[in-house]
Amino acid sequence: MTGRRHVAAWLAAGCLLGLAAGPGSAESLREAVRAAVTSNPSQRAATAEMQAAALGLLELRREYTPRLTLTASAGAERVDNPSSLSAADNATTKLARQVGLNAEYVLFDGYRRANLVYGGAARLDGAIYRLLDASDAMALSAVQAYADVVRHAQLVGIARENVETHRRYERQVRSAVDGGTLPASDGFTVADRVLAAELALTEVENALADAQARYQTVMGHPATSPMSLPPPSGLPRSREALVRAALANHPQIALAEARVAQRESEAAVDRAATRPRVTLNAEASAGGDLAGTSGNENRLFLGARMSWTLFEGGRAERAGSFDARTAQAEAGREAAAREVREIALRAWTAQDSAIETVALLRRQERANARIAEQQRLEFEAGERTLLDLLEAERALFNVRFQRISAEAGLVYAQYGVLAAQSGLAAHFGVGPSGVALLPGYADRAEADPRGTVFDTRIAPLE
Repeated sequence: MTGRRHVAAWLAAGCLLGLAAGPGSAESLREAVRAAVTSNPSQRAATAEMQAAALGLLELRREYTPRLTLTASAGAERVDNPSSLSAADNATTKLARQVGLNAEYVLFDGYRRANLVYGGAARLDGAIYRLLDASDAMALSAVQAYADVVRHAQLVGIARENVETHRRYERQVRSAVDGGTLPASDGFTVADRVLAAELALTEVENALADAQARYQTVMGHPATSPMSLPPPSGLPRSREALVRAALANHPQIALAEARVAQRESEAAVDRAATRPRVTLNAEASAGGDLAGTSGNENRLFLGARMSWTLFEGGRAERAGSFDARTAQAEAGREAAAREVREIALRAWTAQDSAIETVALLRRQERANARIAEQQRLEFEAGERTLLDLLEAERALFNVRFQRISAEAGLVYAQYGVLAAQSGLAAHFGVGPSGVALLPGYADRAEADPRGTVFDTRIAPLE
């Protein structure tokens, strides 16, 4: 953005004034967004997902600790083996009993454990990135809900002014009709226009109530007054700068990268099954009347064991399946980058369009205000009809209505630019510092596994 357009954006956004939205203490936009991001149920769900992934990663510590197993058995046993048993023991039923303690420590498992940890770390990174992405999305929803209440309150204000203006004209016309200087039809015309203005006010008041209901859903509490909608700071100076920041910072790209890491770790865990497994074992057991032999038996063992599955059907197909899933994740990573680029470009276009729209509507409003004033003077001088005056007032109301919505839309679009580069939640002080864990676990694990007459249609802030 050039310096000139940057100033235009500030001028266009800076005119939004706070209006009363209801009783209560004032709540700033920053406070409202922080409340939404930290307390909304969808945010709590994303936080719980992250916590579950973190605990799942910690659980993998068991893979690096010895496994200690206590065994015990007791039961009737009869062994018929005359070649190795005495005549007294052979084919005799005895009460065989044994208790044992086995310890096993894995020395090598084909890097299965390391890749389990790497996959768990990538899963945790993904959960953190989803939380960060959800935080920006929730922050933008909160801005939208807040801006909607502010602009609807302003629209109600001008709708009420519009009603009062037309009631004033009605009184003037009625007096003129009674005095015989205007025809009776003018009285009917202005009365109809007053009703139309009152209907427009009712529609806008209903829209304000809907906006307040949405606000309570997002924020968790009703809107309070006074409210104001300030423009954001720290906007990128050009479209290219926005795209660069979005590609570098957006959690969706990092989340896609984490999915690739997960698929790679799953494939590596599967490959570990084709490699030998070496363990250090210590075993101790004590029993009696075992294997048909009378008397007690104690046994100790300390040494290494190795197992290696040399052949297993379906290995090539399984490996191909994992490769395909990895390729799918890599394609998803590329798709995420393209999507983020589109989000950034659309956000910049929306901001540019909003700037131009606000500037044009302000010029049009000034022109319509001059026309309405001139029509009023000429009507009072008998040079214009009542219908001319009422049409001028209708046009002025409609353009004012559009201008207020456009100004709110501009501020919303500017916050959308921050969201596109994943900086909106941080703008309100709820960035990574508000997240219990910071991403980057996969890197660490890899390094170390451990419409009516008056047009009151209100366009959405999108």
